[in-house]
Amino acid sequence: MSDQIEPGQRAAVKALRTAMKAFSSQALALNRIFSRTVKDAMPGNLRFHEDMRMALKAQAQYRTTLKTLMALEGERNAEEKSRNSRKRTIENGNSAA
Repeated sequence: MSDQIEPGQRAAVKALRTAMKAFSSQALALNRIFSRTVKDAMPGNLRFHEDMRMALKAQAQYRTTLKTLMALEGERNAEEKSRNSRKRTIENGNSAA
């Protein structure tokens, strides 16, 4: 795949991959926080509402992170389709000559 990437695009592709890794790690951490907080929350405990509020915030941030990750994946797929389309256009142009 990297041999098809133009030199000017390499930095953008690397940045996209780095962002996707960061968001993936963040999503896993937020999901763990949500699961652990819900598991540890005890209905009779004075901190129950505070714990559940934190769990629900983590869940909301997890959802937002996944949406961002899906958007980045869509961007990566669109860039790959564009690259493949340009490559086919060049190949078709060269074969017609």
